[in-house]
Parts: sequence; C-alpha cells; structure tokens
Amino acid sequence: MSKWSEPNNLPHIPEGLVGSKHTFPDGDSITIFEIKMRDRLIEGAGVEGITPFITYEIQQGPGIPRRHQMSYNDFLGMYGHLFPTMSGKQE
Repeated sequence: MSKWSEPNNLPHIPEGLVGSKHTFPDGDSITIFEIKMRDRLIEGAGVEGITPFITYEIQQGPGIPRRHQMSYNDFLGMYGHLFPTMSGKQE
C-alpha cells in the first residue's frame, strides 16, 4: 500500500490553486494550469518516489504561452512567493 493513502503524508496543496495567475508589471504572467500526482517514480522525490507535479504556463510578450512541468516542492521554492495561498499568506 502506498503511503500517499495516509493523509499525514500528503503535501498541503491549497484549494483554488489551479487557475491562479500572477501578472508581472511588464504584463508577463505565470498561470497554474494543473496539479496531479506523478504516476512514475522519481528518485529522491516525495514519498516512495511519488510526488505531485504542477503544470504551469508562462506568457512573455505577445508570443505563444509556454507550458512547463515541475514538482510541487520545486515550484513552491521557485515561484511560491508569487502565489500567496501557496505560502499560507493571504493578499
């Protein structure tokens, strides 16, 4: 049995995070598109190698948005300050 079925081992992912968007002063933006559990083991990540991943889009200028994926914890470390609900702060 996977440890993910035990509530104490699940990472806290705030409600309403999917669809959250941060727009920078120059108009560029980052939007959280999807959060899902990765079904492939990733060495050194999460519990038993299973970890949630965030799919996000970056829009820079008039170009086509770029979609990226990153583990939840890595995203939190790099972009968490842009999304107050991730860090437990409210605007």
